[in-house]
Amino acid sequence: MHRGARMRAALGPMALAACMSPGPPVPEEPDEASPASDVAEPAPTATPQPDPQPPPIDVSPPPPATSDAPSASPPVRAIAVGEHLSCALIEGGEVRCWGATRLAAIPFTPRPTPIGIADAVSISVGERHACAARVDGTVVCWGDNRDGQIGDGTTEDATTLTTVPGLT
Repeated sequence: MHRGARMRAALGPMALAACMSPGPPVPEEPDEASPASDVAEPAPTATPQPDPQPPPIDVSPPPPATSDAPSASPPVRAIAVGEHLSCALIEGGEVRCWGATRLAAIPFTPRPTPIGIADAVSISVGERHACAARVDGTVVCWGDNRDGQIGDGTTEDATTLTTVPGLT
């Protein structure tokens, strides 16, 4: 049986039962043979009167807004996102990263944090590593290096900014 048909088959009896369920109890007519109740009916309450004057409306300007948010930063020129790390290249060359940076000084940060590069012209982020090209033509990388992706000739993780030899 198709899943939709099974659903309709299951819901049909439930809908029927809901339609047949008794509603709120209907008050019974007093039996002519039963004695009258000694409980007094509550007196009707007075109808509330509208306020003579509506409350005044405050039209003064609101107080100046305050914020705990950091001050505005310069415009972002590029962003690169990996599986565990994201980085932004800020106008002027600063690189800010967040996530698992794998740098010794900042192994993890949930907020964009300067990582020590102030002269980048481009950035790239891999699964667990990142690289930045600098104004002088050099390239620095950091992070996971198990497959040699840092480019320094080793397979040891780079927990500091590591210059890639031979790229200038």
